[in-house]
Amino acid sequence: MKSVKSSQFVSSALISLVIFLLLLSASPAAFAQTLENEKGRGREILDTIKKDIVKNYYDPTFGGKDINAIFKSAEERISQATAAGQILGIVAQTLMQFDDSHTYLVPPASADNVQHGWEMQMIGDKCYVVAVKQGSDAEAKGLKPGDQILLIGGYTPMRKNLQNLLFFLKSAKSMKVLVKKSDGTTERLEIMAKVRAGKRVLDLRSPNP
Repeated sequence: MKSVKSSQFVSSALISLVIFLLLLSASPAAFAQTLENEKGRGREILDTIKKDIVKNYYDPTFGGKDINAIFKSAEERISQATAAGQILGIVAQTLMQFDDSHTYLVPPASADNVQHGWEMQMIGDKCYVVAVKQGSDAEAKGLKPGDQILLIGGYTPMRKNLQNLLFFLKSAKSMKVLVKKSDGTTERLEIMAKVRAGKRVLDLRSPNP
């Protein structure tokens, strides 16, 4: 059972993340900044989160995980990112490695209206497609209700992580999934979302508009 310090960590970590991400959302990433600027922001976010976890996490052993190795790997992946939109995904994936439902990224709200055109749901201990919108890319790629989702975004969907996965992926422009069809065969798909661009806000603090 988790100690009381777990709830203290949740409050502290989320407050820190909300403050930092409000600053981030004031200037939409990947639109008003250069890629190198966004990589710098990503490293700052990682540093803020790591300090919060070290200071407040309920388990001083971090569940037996090497926190330094986890964040070093994340920094390396940010350095190798080829698009600004990948950076928050790397941060979110970093926190998911702790396998803790209380430890997750709260991403800034997207200005875009993103419609994925399909829905998934846990049934028992497995995740299934439960709806596919007619005319969507999901339908065009052959996704069907009843298909089992084995992987999404590189993660196995489970009851304990599905909510966090959905929360983060809701603004993703595409989803890479591994599905198991009704005949037992598996297929890898990249399903594109329908995106309606929202109003952008220019960050006047940046020297690179």
